[in-house]
Amino acid sequence: MKTKKSYVFLVLTLLVAFVLSACSNDSGAKDDSGKVTLKLLSINGQFKKGNFGYRQVQEFEKAHPDIKVEVTYASAQKYNDTLLALASSNELPDIIQPTPAFPLSTLLANKWIQPLNGLVSEDFTSRYPEGTFVEGINKSKGKIYTFPRILGKKGQTLYYQTDLLEKAGIDPNKPPKTWDEFLDVSKKVTDKKTAYTDTACP
Repeated sequence: MKTKKSYVFLVLTLLVAFVLSACSNDSGAKDDSGKVTLKLLSINGQFKKGNFGYRQVQEFEKAHPDIKVEVTYASAQKYNDTLLALASSNELPDIIQPTPAFPLSTLLANKWIQPLNGLVSEDFTSRYPEGTFVEGINKSKGKIYTFPRILGKKGQTLYYQTDLLEKAGIDPNKPPKTWDEFLDVSKKVTDKKTAYTDTACP
């Protein structure tokens, strides 16, 4: 089995994206000081003191002194259970992070989120590289539901089997550089059953 790695620009957003909850009871509630509190549920303490997320929150609160961000942490193992518990008690936070167990399709089916359209500036998407917002990943029916906190940079590593691409009639020296190209190549490889029968495990 031949493999090759290519340094390509792929925006990996699913695990680091946020979604705006649609079911929070006290979304935008003000405290005694008159500040609006936004509740955020975070995985593995990405927003704990000293981490990049913590600095992001500090910068945001400095720019918006009338808003307070309240962060709750749940480990990767407990995050999904925590999210379910909050949803069942109708206490979803304002901002959550999707996980493989709760992709966009599931969040929409459960009616846990609402689109960002109309809640953010019209030029919101222009801040991100082309290909950041993809139907079925962070968009549905043209509406945007999630956005990346961290963007992939040039230098992301893509490993692939050159022999599988060759058998599917794809030039292994020209790997996919966008999600659409990646999906197209994946379909071609899986459609060519002979491309992997000799490398499959018995």
